[in-house]
Amino acid sequence: IDIHHGDAVQNYFYTKSNVLTVSFHRYSPGFFPDSGGMHERGKDEGLGFNLNLPLPIHLTDDEFKDIYNQTLTKLISAYQPHALVLVVGADGLKRDPLITSQGCQGWNLSPEGLAEIVKGTALTCAKPPTSSSSPLLNGSINQSKHGAIKLLLLGGGGYNDVQTARTFTLCSAAACAGVRKNMVEELPRDVPRHDYFDRYGPDFLLQQNAPFVEHVEYDDENDEKENISISINQMHEPDRSKITTTERYNQAVDESTIDDENRFGAEQAVIHTPQKQTTQLIIKAPLQKKNNEREQLFQDCRNATNLTVAFIQGRKEQQAEGQQANTAVYNNLEKILW
Repeated sequence: IDIHHGDAVQNYFYTKSNVLTVSFHRYSPGFFPDSGGMHERGKDEGLGFNLNLPLPIHLTDDEFKDIYNQTLTKLISAYQPHALVLVVGADGLKRDPLITSQGCQGWNLSPEGLAEIVKGTALTCAKPPTSSSSPLLNGSINQSKHGAIKLLLLGGGGYNDVQTARTFTLCSAAACAGVRKNMVEELPRDVPRHDYFDRYGPDFLLQQNAPFVEHVEYDDENDEKENISISINQMHEPDRSKITTTERYNQAVDESTIDDENRFGAEQAVIHTPQKQTTQLIIKAPLQKKNNEREQLFQDCRNATNLTVAFIQGRKEQQAEGQQANTAVYNNLEKILW
C-alpha cells in the first residue's frame, strides 16, 4: 500500500510463482515511477502472479477499505499463502507534502483508515479464509485448515513526519489484532511528551478524527485540461421566492454537498444563485464524467482480481494433474473476465 508503485518488489518476483505480489498505488503518465499498470501481470512462470491495482486520486478511507477487503479475501482464499508481508506507505495520507507539491494528485486517507486496513489484515491472517472451489463460482468461504498466516508489517513512504509517525504507531498496534484485538483502542489518547512534542499541536492527539474543510483547487493535467476551483467562503443564501421551479431543478446541487466522496475535499460548497448557473454547469458535467471514470477504475480492479483468482485456481488444477503451466489458459480467462 503506497501511492507509488512497488516497482522493485514487482521486478524481483516478476518471473516467479512462489510469491504473489499485489500493489495498491496511483498510476498515471508521468507519475513516479511510471510503472504499475494492470497490463503488468508477470511473465514466464510468474505470469498471473503479479497484480497491480491502480486507484484514483482523492481516494477515501471507505473506498480503499472496500476494494482492499474484497481483494484480500479472494486472493488469500485462492493462493493460500504461508506468510503475508504488508508494506504500508503513509504518502497516501491527505495533504502529504510531496504529493500535493506535484499537483494535488494524492489520496485522502487518514492514519486511522490505514490502521483499520492493517487490523483487518491481521484478523484475516489469524483466521484465514479458504474455499473448496473458486470464490468466483459460489462464494463459499470457510476457515483455512492450514492455520494462521504469518504477518510481517513494514513501513513505506511518508513525507509528513508527524502524520507518518501517527500512522506507523497506529498500524503497529493494529498488526497485533490477531492476538490482541483492541490494542489500538488501548493506546493513550494523547501524544506522550518527547523532544518533538510541539509539532503535534494544536490538539496533541494520537488519533485525529475531526473533519477538515478548506479551499480546494483541482488541476489534473494528466486527464483533462481543466481547472476547477471551489471556494466555501463566499456562498450565500438566495431569495428563494424569485427562483422558479425549473431553476430549482437545474440547481439540484442546492440541497447537497460536494465533499471528499466526490473528490473535491470541501465538506460543503453549495451553489445557489441564478448568477452562478454557468459556473454550476461547468462543475457538474466533468464531475459526473469523472465519477463514472472513477467507478470504472474500481470495477477494473475487481476484474483484475477475479482474473488473478481464476488463473491461480486453474494453475492449481494443472499442477494436480501434472501439467505444465499454459499461458493460453490465462489468455482465455482474460477474454472471459475482462
